[in-house]
Amino acid sequence: MLKFPTQYGVEIYPSVTGHICLKQQSPEFGKEITVMLTIGQLRGLIKNANALIQKAEEYRGLGNEANT
Repeated sequence: MLKFPTQYGVEIYPSVTGHICLKQQSPEFGKEITVMLTIGQLRGLIKNANALIQKAEEYRGLGNEANT
């Protein structure tokens, strides 16, 4: 199986069903969490990555302002 190096505790790998899986052990919930994306969903994510990152940074900034 093709596996990428774990980063920040998240494993990324293709499943035998053709999904792209992101798996993380969640200490918060005490269990493993897996998200499965279709190839089309992953392509959409890649296509819109810059806009998603920009919006997430805006939201993160708003959260930081609320905490000050």
